[in-house]
Amino acid sequence: MITSDSDSATDLKNAEPAVFSDAEKDVLVIISELEKEVGYIFSDKELAQSAITHKSFFNENKDSGQPVSQHNERLEFLGDAVLELSLSHLLMDQFPHVDEGVLSKLRASLVNEASLFQIAKVLNLNHYIRLGRGEIQSKGAEKPKILSSLFEAILGAIYLDAGFEKAQSVVNGIFKELIKDIKNIESIFVDYKTQLQELSQKIYGITPKYKLLVSTGPDHEKIFQMEVFINDQVKAQGSGGSKKQAAQSAAQMLLEELKNERV
Repeated sequence: MITSDSDSATDLKNAEPAVFSDAEKDVLVIISELEKEVGYIFSDKELAQSAITHKSFFNENKDSGQPVSQHNERLEFLGDAVLELSLSHLLMDQFPHVDEGVLSKLRASLVNEASLFQIAKVLNLNHYIRLGRGEIQSKGAEKPKILSSLFEAILGAIYLDAGFEKAQSVVNGIFKELIKDIKNIESIFVDYKTQLQELSQKIYGITPKYKLLVSTGPDHEKIFQMEVFINDQVKAQGSGGSKKQAAQSAAQMLLEELKNERV
């Protein structure tokens, strides 16, 4: 929790009471609940508001009087860098004798869309994203891309609000538990495609198929979106910096769904 120094406390004491519209009050309630989940209280609530605002909500409401100043895509861009640097520090600290190549693979496995989606779900971030009507109807609050981007945007907002050390502290609090019990670091690099193939053959008697949906970005920084499907019905999507990474991400998504259905 952030504490103010004496000057700030005096300023707050002498400040006029803030007056909020009903819509602004609703957003402040959402932000308050979000702060409890991530373990950080924003000084600048407008940064938090931007972090939870999807572009679809912004486009629909920017001229409506709703409290919306920015959407979260720029914060996502910043949060991605904050997350990678924070995890680099954490992994070097936790695995002092592991070489760079293995650390890079480990970091990549922690920051891929599938992993961040799972973390976002654990933090209940699907309850706090502000979406446009179309995204609400298409269940945008359950989409891996939207929730993983939301998580990164929140980290970007924390960085702007309080600096790198505070953002790093939040990252450490979330990820330290995920990696502290790793005994054999090589064992975490799971081949999700192979696992999915084995489970698919066991359940359906067939192997999954993969399809490239789209690739975006410049040649040196492309992002690939892949879909995996079984019987043209059981489907999942994933993205990554290569077709192989995107396929692994999609396989991980579908594998989690199938395992949850069998619980």
